[in-house]
Amino acid sequence: MHGRIRRNKLVAAGVAAGATLALVAGTLLAAGAAAQGRGGPGRMGGVLRHLDLTDDQREAIRGAVQRQRESGESLRQQLGTARQALRDAVRSGAADETAIRALAAELAPLVADAAVQRAVLHAEIRGLLTDDQRAQLDAMRDNARENDRRRRERRRERLR
Repeated sequence: MHGRIRRNKLVAAGVAAGATLALVAGTLLAAGAAAQGRGGPGRMGGVLRHLDLTDDQREAIRGAVQRQRESGESLRQQLGTARQALRDAVRSGAADETAIRALAAELAPLVADAAVQRAVLHAEIRGLLTDDQRAQLDAMRDNARENDRRRRERRRERLR
């Protein structure tokens, strides 16, 4: 029984790690776009563009993103290598549970480190915004979450 619970927890952790990796990758890409003043819907640069930032705010955000990019380069490389190793093990056709779990366990702390880096960057950027800009940002985030929820619901409906 304990083995099954542990296995379920590890599988859940692996799924969570995969989802977190997708979020981290998107955020890091968006952060790069924000640093260059680019971005699309759902990307940090696109959202920040709607906040009527001052030149000083833009420059400070670019600096924060650049510092994060430089300090996170090694972590991004490690994540990429670990993610590829896990992907290769899953797709190998061998279904080697021990190897897959070991690779997922190696990936988990890297995902956690990336999530912390992302949170630190977001906190730094939020700290550069005015109260009104933060309220606007929160409203845009809430709107994006609602749009995502509706999109998922429509997708579920199509699959029925």
